[in-house]
Amino acid sequence: MKEDWLHFIWKMKRLPLNLKTKKGELIEIIHPGSQNKDSGPDFFEASIRINNLLWSGNVEIHIRSSDWLKHKHQFDDAYNNVILHVVYIHDMEVSVNNEIIPVLELSKFIPKEELAKIGILFENQNTIACASQWSIVPSIIKQKEIESAFFRRLERKGIQFESRFLELNQDALRLKLELIGKIIATKVNELPMIELINRIPISILFRLSQEERITLLLGVSGLIPKDYEDEYVNKLFMEAEYLITKYNLTCMNKASWKFFGCRPPAYPTLRIVLFAILINDEILLNDYESESIVLNWIEQKEIDYPMFWKNHTHFNSLNFNKENTFSKELKVLIITNYFIPFFYWKFSKTNEIELLEKLISLAYFLPPEKNAKVQKFKKLGLKPKSIAETQGLLELLNDFCVNKQCLRCQIGVKLLN
Repeated sequence: MKEDWLHFIWKMKRLPLNLKTKKGELIEIIHPGSQNKDSGPDFFEASIRINNLLWSGNVEIHIRSSDWLKHKHQFDDAYNNVILHVVYIHDMEVSVNNEIIPVLELSKFIPKEELAKIGILFENQNTIACASQWSIVPSIIKQKEIESAFFRRLERKGIQFESRFLELNQDALRLKLELIGKIIATKVNELPMIELINRIPISILFRLSQEERITLLLGVSGLIPKDYEDEYVNKLFMEAEYLITKYNLTCMNKASWKFFGCRPPAYPTLRIVLFAILINDEILLNDYESESIVLNWIEQKEIDYPMFWKNHTHFNSLNFNKENTFSKELKVLIITNYFIPFFYWKFSKTNEIELLEKLISLAYFLPPEKNAKVQKFKKLGLKPKSIAETQGLLELLNDFCVNKQCLRCQIGVKLLN
């Protein structure tokens, strides 16, 4: 048994009406109080009537009464205002200021079957604990939770953006470049990509031509080999050395970059070239205007790689009979993980409601993502129709399911009702 199970029962008031304390006093729960996730009593500001006398204060919940001493609450003044001790098994009296705290022993009122049902959900080893019962939850409840998770994801990312924005001395453009760079670099190379971006002043990046920008970024990355057999690579190295000296920059250690675990189209060399091209893209850097412009960008935007990079993913990696492209999947990934959350954060800060509504409409219009995590829900019979839904599912999985936070999820709560 876990205390969380008892917290759920108390919070949801899943208790009979004829409750009595261990001493036989009648109990009426007017309000269970607000659950406390930090140190201190489990529920604050509860309102309870005991033998027609109304009490207001805190409630502490344990599996056994003796856990009070085990957790050393007797030495903590935060527990002095506990008006009711809720336990499953009462094995000793507990006093505060020389007065015995009233005890509600749940084993007298909660059927074992009820606890078993809660325990099955809580202790399920499946990543999605409710997978076996998913189909019995009404669709409206599932859709509301997925939508709620989508907006929680946007708000969570907004908090991260705000924190980084302040760290960057409120430089929104540099924040945009970091976010675009992180997505393009993929998870394994996002940290070196951010380091690369921050080694070069923005004023220099936007002053250079596209070719010079590619040269400088590859040079500072430390990835260009010296004395290579290829004429283009040797020229690139020399031009990069010139620009690095001219702008008094320092190079990264090439060991910072990871190729193992990346598919060739995601090699950091090719993604640095792509980043150098994309950071001058008006659609990505300007404010959101309309759904049609973004959709057209996804469908029509092409990347004209320099000749060498049309069929290379690394300096010694030639793609025979295959030309590198800017895939639609990567475009959608950029819009999903950079564009929508960034401008949601920005428009929320500036209270531009009309633009916010347009942005949300875009999220519900874009087709759903295809990845292993979303596939877990598809196996349950769910068929997401948009990016908004798949983003909601990802947040639901990562925040609630993985951490077994069923009590915070309306799907889990419904199953326990």
